[in-house]
Amino acid sequence: MLKVDRIALIPHAPGLNVADVYRVAAAIQQQVLAHFARDWHLSAGVAVQSEPSDGVVPVFIVSDDLGGLAGFHMLKNGWPYAVVRYGPTWSVAASHEVLELIADPTGDRTALGNWSGGPCSYVVEVCDPCQLVNYPCNGVLVSDFCLPAYYEQNPPPGSQLSWCNAIKGPKQVLPGGTLAWITQTSQLMQATVDAAGVGRVATLGSYTPGVLGARAQLGALDQTYTRLSHLKLSSAERKALNEAKREATSRRRTVVKLFKDEMQRRLQVSNFQPIQGGGNAKPSDGPDVRPRARRMRSAQGPV
Repeated sequence: MLKVDRIALIPHAPGLNVADVYRVAAAIQQQVLAHFARDWHLSAGVAVQSEPSDGVVPVFIVSDDLGGLAGFHMLKNGWPYAVVRYGPTWSVAASHEVLELIADPTGDRTALGNWSGGPCSYVVEVCDPCQLVNYPCNGVLVSDFCLPAYYEQNPPPGSQLSWCNAIKGPKQVLPGGTLAWITQTSQLMQATVDAAGVGRVATLGSYTPGVLGARAQLGALDQTYTRLSHLKLSSAERKALNEAKREATSRRRTVVKLFKDEMQRRLQVSNFQPIQGGGNAKPSDGPDVRPRARRMRSAQGPV
């Protein structure tokens, strides 16, 4: 498993105060060392750079619209990078992306579990289930994150499942959060809970092993399926809705491709060299989409 040792926030947003970037980087560094590493036993250095450099995972801070996302992470030639949109709570999105880059830099880390009576593999995205929960670290808002026990099938009673203790049960998804898994028939599934606390489970499409990381495939699929899967429609309404979904999917993929192309253009200055490491995922159980925790204000969720 690829191990990330160094991460750099790279400001590319007009009007972004570089001093604020250093302040956010310092807070995220404190979060990584004092909070995240305690249970995950993974850490990385977090710095600020003006441009990418060899061996450092870049997190670009941009002013561009990211297709409605606060941030995302992808791979270029097997090396990870992230993009975060600058805004009032961009520090939460930056923290989200940094922690997920450390926990699963290639986007293919999974934890064995069960779904609907059969085995499955849960995608380990440590911030997604609680992504609207945040907390202050050194005076800067950072993202809550799941702890390893969240992915265990039978965690010991009283186990802490997220840093803020907002998650109360394994596979619980908080309002605004998501949890994805791959079934034994290679279907990519996702549980979501909307801001009103309504939970849904949807099939997003087929997963192709060895082509893209699980998280990259998940990000390429249109979330409209999840939002609209609960509606009861006539055949004519369903046909019109399917056409709208196809159009929305095309627009979203076009936006994502444009930004991927732009970020890859910016990354051309470096030939990143992966640093190999090791790691094991833990077993897990079925998702719980019942909202039980207070939702805290944050940016629209990253991926």
